[in-house]
Amino acid sequence: MARPKLKETEKKSRKKAFRCTIAELKMMNEYCLSHKVTVLHLVKVGMNKYQPPAKATVDKKLIFELSRIGSNINQIAKALHGKNRAVRILATARIREIEDVKKIILEMQNQIK
Repeated sequence: MARPKLKETEKKSRKKAFRCTIAELKMMNEYCLSHKVTVLHLVKVGMNKYQPPAKATVDKKLIFELSRIGSNINQIAKALHGKNRAVRILATARIREIEDVKKIILEMQNQIK
């Protein structure tokens, strides 16, 4: 009686290669020899222990505010590189405002910690 044919999804016909340093390879081989397991078993065990990092929640209002700040910084840089003295004075005032906002953000970060 012949062996039953495996379904296409059950066949182990795919290969996957990865790169590692000589030290990592040596450590992996020594581990496999001492624990009498294969590298494939080591990978499968590692896959079961792997937990993908949790996705960070994104505050859309914060993103919008940060983009506004970035836009202001770009406008200030353009003004500082321009020839108009009055615009440079206004840009300098904006820089002071941004420094104040930065202080507030740092204070908020310290409160969170």
